[in-house]
Amino acid sequence: MWVVLAVMVAFSLGLMLYDKKHFYKIRSSSEILQAEVIEFRWERGPFRNDYTKLCYSYVRILQERNVGLVKLKYANNKSEPFEIGEVIDVFWHNNSLLYYRAFDTGWMKFIPVLREE
Repeated sequence: MWVVLAVMVAFSLGLMLYDKKHFYKIRSSSEILQAEVIEFRWERGPFRNDYTKLCYSYVRILQERNVGLVKLKYANNKSEPFEIGEVIDVFWHNNSLLYYRAFDTGWMKFIPVLREE
C-alpha cells in the first residue's frame, strides 16, 4: 500500500518537475509582453466531463493596439487570480497567451527546477 502511494507521489513530482522545466525553457525564448486584465469569464476547462468551471482572465496586450481581448491560458477554480486593471507579464507560445509567472506563485514556486548547465 505505501509502496504504491510512494510511486504515485514520485511520478506526480516527476511530471511537475518536467512541466516547470519545460515552461521555463519556452518562457526564456519568448518576448515578455505587458497585459492589462480587463474581465473574467467562468468557463469549462479543457478535458472536463463535469460541470466544474474555471475562472479565465481576459486581457488586453498593451504593446499591441489593434488586438482586442485575449484569453489568458491561466485559470483558477476558486477565485479570480488577478485584479481588474492589474498589469501582468505574459508571453505568446503556439498561439496561446501564457502568464509569465505561472510557476512562481502559490505552491508551484516550491517545486525545484533542474537546470541544464
